[in-house]
Amino acid sequence: RVVTIGSASKLFSLTGWRLGWAIAPPSIVAKINELHSVTTYCAASPLQHGIAVAFEEEDGTFEGIPDRIAENYQELSRACASAGLSPYPAGGGHFLCVGVASLAQGRGITEMEVVRRLVERAGVAVLPLSMFACDASSWDNEPAIRIAICKEKDTIAEAARRLQGVDLS
Repeated sequence: RVVTIGSASKLFSLTGWRLGWAIAPPSIVAKINELHSVTTYCAASPLQHGIAVAFEEEDGTFEGIPDRIAENYQELSRACASAGLSPYPAGGGHFLCVGVASLAQGRGITEMEVVRRLVERAGVAVLPLSMFACDASSWDNEPAIRIAICKEKDTIAEAARRLQGVDLS
């Protein structure tokens, strides 16, 4: 009853390649294959060969990417907290989700307004978390934003520097 899903584009930082896999019991794989056959066409052959080579040559360190992403999470979490935002705890992943209710409560500032202010006042681009809901207009969770942390260390350091002390009120 367990399906393990992986993404080579995330694992190897190959944005846009969109190659992945699913590991599951045969009965579930059969259903996944049925769905796959009507929802995607194919991944380009050169990309499939490229991922095969990457897996053959990978030594298990993934060029330090997991460690870098964890460090990026810590650095941006501290910077967001210094800007009055509330970073969500995470055990991994390529994104930092940050609560913005402290700005919204009593002031009428929406997620989108926080997004605009971050771009205009700090030069840091983020996405409103509600855009990932089926119907963003019915989003009833805490207002929050999502920040990509799968970036180079220098990019994250610059974003953190820009976030510290920014006035979002």
